[in-house]
Amino acid sequence: MQAPLKSEIASDLDPEVIRYAQVWEDYTLLEQAFDIREDDRILSVGSAGCNVLALLRHRPRTIIALDMSIAQIALMELKFAGIKHLGYPEFLSLWGLSQRHHPLHLYQQLESFLSETSRDYWQRHHDAITSGLIHAGKLERFFQVMQRDHLAQVWSQEAIGRLLDAPSLEAQQEQFRQMATAEFEAVFTAYFSQSSIAENGRDPAQFRYVEHDGLGSHFLQRFRHTCARQWLRQNHYMEYLLTGTYRDLEAGPVFLRQARYHELKDLIDRIRIIHADFESYLPTLPPASLSYAALSDIFEYISPEASDRLFTQLADTIRPGGRIAYWNLLVPRRSPPSLRAQWHHLDELSERLIERDRAWFYQSFHVEERLA
Repeated sequence: MQAPLKSEIASDLDPEVIRYAQVWEDYTLLEQAFDIREDDRILSVGSAGCNVLALLRHRPRTIIALDMSIAQIALMELKFAGIKHLGYPEFLSLWGLSQRHHPLHLYQQLESFLSETSRDYWQRHHDAITSGLIHAGKLERFFQVMQRDHLAQVWSQEAIGRLLDAPSLEAQQEQFRQMATAEFEAVFTAYFSQSSIAENGRDPAQFRYVEHDGLGSHFLQRFRHTCARQWLRQNHYMEYLLTGTYRDLEAGPVFLRQARYHELKDLIDRIRIIHADFESYLPTLPPASLSYAALSDIFEYISPEASDRLFTQLADTIRPGGRIAYWNLLVPRRSPPSLRAQWHHLDELSERLIERDRAWFYQSFHVEERLA
């Protein structure tokens, strides 16, 4: 759930707001969609940088982390600088996962490694650092209010623990059947209504092309599907959604796992952060210069005409045999029939991967391959 093309809604989005302190697309789908090798050059929506880091551990030559939000750029710059220059315990304190060190003192150690724009941003937002960067996004706050003020009315922490720690899928299914009461469904459906999400979780501009009745019921169906079909043990997306934390960092996002953290430290300079929108940035790249592009769900925030133009631009910059991958949350989008000579949609792979998606809210995942 990331920022779209600049020409579409940039003027409607508050540049000061961190929308996502964490990335809410399952990086394992990207890993399986892409066969990353050391000479590959990857383009990725930047967002909070989590999936950029997950792909980085496969050691491509370069990853371009592109975002048009100064808030998301500042977050990525600080995260990547922290990984490069801080020890693991210090980084956990900076990110609000430990109280061993004061996060502002750690930020001051990193300030000189940031761009002037990012330094200015953090000078205006010390509160985000002191209150815990892992929770600083608008969507994360939306989830926290749900946990504290709504879910707690119908589910106890003990019941949530039994759901997340079920010893088997069958035991999890039985636990969920006991928890999926009419009261729970009413609370969940109301909180995930379009009006509630637009006011507190996303921006109303991000619903511009949504034509979907009953979003609360739609998201409840996706949530039920995940609880019935996927074993939730070590699903950190569901764990944060339901608890607001990670109980075991070794089962959390890649960059929070101690061994992976030290591995990423040696690779971090392969990331290039670019503050731009896709529409203006893609034409600056040489033809066929990218191997893969991880595109979040950007297509559904723009008009069908703009979406088709973006697929055309990507066809110019992805090498033959390269791939793009993207999600659909609420608006069905894929490359247009007019580009069938350029893009081959990998239907079987796409359908297989969405069934494994641990981030429960997306309705589809798409992998397309650039034809010669």
